[in-house]
Amino acid sequence: MVTKPVQSTDNSIVKRDPADPFLVVLDKHGANWHEEIQPGRDATEMRSRLNSFTTILDNGVPTRMTRDEAYHTKWDGRKRAGRKDKPRYHGSDHLPIIMTEGESIRFEASVPFLVTIMPEPEIDQTGITNPFVNVPDADVPFAEFSKQDVNTTRYFVQRVVKAGDDVVTQLFWKMIFVVMDDGTPQLVDPDFYCDR
Repeated sequence: MVTKPVQSTDNSIVKRDPADPFLVVLDKHGANWHEEIQPGRDATEMRSRLNSFTTILDNGVPTRMTRDEAYHTKWDGRKRAGRKDKPRYHGSDHLPIIMTEGESIRFEASVPFLVTIMPEPEIDQTGITNPFVNVPDADVPFAEFSKQDVNTTRYFVQRVVKAGDDVVTQLFWKMIFVVMDDGTPQLVDPDFYCDR
């Protein structure tokens, strides 16, 4: 007897071990600083997550779509009047950073920097204000100055995403880096999502 394989209905993101953080590197290209998800395995994983399928309730109807499509649908349902019509990554050459509960992320640069993360201001907030574990107050936006890695001499901030519905229902996060370039602050603002 031949049995048919069962198609999985589990749309969750496969979680990476927190001991193996995703790496986001801040580098200078010409006169400007940019973020880049580490090329290779990390960038491939983010692209795969963006194009993976999920099921969401769209006007009360369970609908299967790519996460990219789901992010547009969810954004549209929560955008504030007069604000952006689409997620920030749309139309740019940067992938959004898509994390799930319990994963770790490391931000790294050759110079000191400050990172802040808060709920995306273009849409209505539906969850907590700070997405990471071991913070003094989940209702205060995340902010941390980088420290120098004694092994590599590069500057870094490394954090683990909190578990819970209040992180995932917020989904959209605004991330801002202030990079100190020869004493002059330079802004970098990638997109950050916490999804399941």
